[in-house]
Amino acid sequence: MYSAAYEDGVSIEELPVLIKKATAESLLDNDRPVHRRINEQPGATGAGASPKVSAIIKKCASIKDVYIALRKVDPKDLTPAIGVEALDKLLQVRDIGPDARPKRSKSPGPDGVSLVIGELCNLITTAGSSEVILDGLRCVVRHRYSEEDRKRYVDTFVHVILSRICDGTIRLPDILEATLLLVSCGSQYLNTVDHFWQSIVTQAVDMEKEDVLKLYSLLPYFKSSQSVVLRAVARNTTKNVLSFGAEDVAYILSVLTRLKLVPQTLLLSLTKWMNLNLHIIPEKEFSSMVRCLQDLRYLDANSSKAVERYVRIKGSASTEETMDALALYCQAFRWRSEPVFNSVSDYFVANHK
Repeated sequence: MYSAAYEDGVSIEELPVLIKKATAESLLDNDRPVHRRINEQPGATGAGASPKVSAIIKKCASIKDVYIALRKVDPKDLTPAIGVEALDKLLQVRDIGPDARPKRSKSPGPDGVSLVIGELCNLITTAGSSEVILDGLRCVVRHRYSEEDRKRYVDTFVHVILSRICDGTIRLPDILEATLLLVSCGSQYLNTVDHFWQSIVTQAVDMEKEDVLKLYSLLPYFKSSQSVVLRAVARNTTKNVLSFGAEDVAYILSVLTRLKLVPQTLLLSLTKWMNLNLHIIPEKEFSSMVRCLQDLRYLDANSSKAVERYVRIKGSASTEETMDALALYCQAFRWRSEPVFNSVSDYFVANHK
C-alpha cells in the first residue's frame, strides 16, 4: 500500500501499477525488431506519442489533471514518448501555482507525486530510442526539486545509459548530449562521465564537425579519462583540420588552455591551419589564437610565420588588442621578431601612443 492514497482528491494507488504495466509492455516491444531512421525526432518512432493523448496532457493545468489524464489513457498509448510528455507536464505544474506548496506527509517515504514521477522515469528508460531517454533526462535536469529527488530520478537514466554504452547501442551524439546534461547537474556525476570514454573513443574515428566541437567543450569535465579522450578527438581534428573555420580553431585552442596535457601534434596541425588560412582569419579570432598559444607555451615555425605574415599585411592598422597579444607573445618566448617590432612601433607612431 502506498503512503499517499490520494493526491488532490484523486486516488493514485493504481497509477504506479498502471505505469509499471506499460513499462513491462514497452520492454516486450523492445525485444521485437524496430527499424528507425537515425535522424528521427523523439516521439516520431514506432513507440511514439499518440497525438490525441499528447493534446490532453498539454492542456493539463494541475497535478490532478495529469493524474486524471494518465488514469484515462488507453494502456497501449502509454508509451515512453508519452511518458516524457507526462513527466515534463507533471514537473512543470508541480513547480507553479498551488501545486508548488509543499504538502505535509505523515510518512517519511516518497509522496504520491514522487512515486508517479519515479514510475514515469522507469517507463521512459524502456524506450527503443536513446533520444526519448535523453528527453526524459532533460526533463528531470531542467526542473526544480530536492537534491535527493533529483539524484534518484537522474540515476534512473544513468543506469540505462551506462547499460547502452556497455552494449554499444548508443550513438556518439547521444553520449555527448548525456554528458552535457550530467555535468550540468554538478560535480557528483563527473566520475560517471569518465566511464563513457571507451564508447567515445571507439566512435570518434568518424565524427561530424559539430560533434567534434561539442566533445572539445566537454573535455574539461573528463578527469581520469581526459587524456585518452583528447587523443581520440585530436586524431580526428588533425585528419579533418581543413574542414574547420577560424571560429572553430580559435574555440579549440581556448579549450586546450584549460587542459592538462595537450598533444604537440594537435598544436602543430592547428598552427599549420593558421599559417595556411591566414587570409580568412578575422582579427578578433587571430588575436584570440595568439593569446591561447601563449597560454599553451607554444611557438613553432608555423605560428611564427603566421604572425609575421599577419603584421606585414596589417601593419599599424591592427587593433590595440591585437598589438598587445603580439607583444606579449614575443615577450613570453623572448622572440625578437623584426616584423612584429616594426609593426608595433608603427602602431604607436600612427596612434600617438
